[in-house]
Amino acid sequence: MAEPIRVVKYDPDWPRRFAELGTAFRTALAGVALRIDHIGSTAIPGLAAKPVIDVQISVADLEPVEPFKVPLEQLGLVYRADNSERTKRYFREPASTYAEQAPSPSSSPYSSATT
Repeated sequence: MAEPIRVVKYDPDWPRRFAELGTAFRTALAGVALRIDHIGSTAIPGLAAKPVIDVQISVADLEPVEPFKVPLEQLGLVYRADNSERTKRYFREPASTYAEQAPSPSSSPYSSATT
């Protein structure tokens, strides 16, 4: 059985968490990322949301995947090659990280789509 979805009231710390993640992604993806955006419900001030920071990273080309896959994996993200949506590449934090809901960039709950 799937875990229940947890929605919490807006956390004013979410923008700071995204800023930390954005900095880590910009450093790791220098020269590859065209944009790094905070997306999803945690990006909307005042809105209750799942406590997961969603990030969209835009790149010039989705193939080859290695120029962004390797740096994101080095940050601890897991590449979801089984994602059937071929207009983006999907990365997720390790399951243990998501369950812990930890706030630091190396263990923060986030997901990342590269488009």
